[in-house]
Amino acid sequence: MKLNPSHRPLKTRYLFLKQRFCSAPKVSVHDNDEKAKDTQIISDLKRIVRGRQSWKVALNDTVFLKSHHVEEVLIQTLDDPRLALRFFNFLGLHKNFHHSPESFCALIHALLNVNLFWPASSLLQTLLLRGLSPIEVFEAFSKAYEKY
Repeated sequence: MKLNPSHRPLKTRYLFLKQRFCSAPKVSVHDNDEKAKDTQIISDLKRIVRGRQSWKVALNDTVFLKSHHVEEVLIQTLDDPRLALRFFNFLGLHKNFHHSPESFCALIHALLNVNLFWPASSLLQTLLLRGLSPIEVFEAFSKAYEKY
């Protein structure tokens, strides 16, 4: 059974009322510096992931990784879901990285798109074992779908 991705945008505005009344964030010079730093970290990570050097060696002196760095790298490597899965597992096993639910969901979505059902099922089971409620898992899938 092949699951075809829907190209219709998911409307979450009515599902999560807490998001409807948020005001626009204020942007400061500090925010721009943080964005530039984040962009550089993501670019370096992507280069490392797609490179030939050992990840263990290359990531030995890497700055502290945040979940949004890893999410963005995963999203940018979803053209090769097996590589994204290897990177995801590497960070979890060798760097004790605690992945966000959105990282799980983006990767699950990509694996399903290329019919890798067993790894997708395994990731979903791991995500559910973390004790998230079904609505939290759905919200994570929704966020990942919007980014992907």
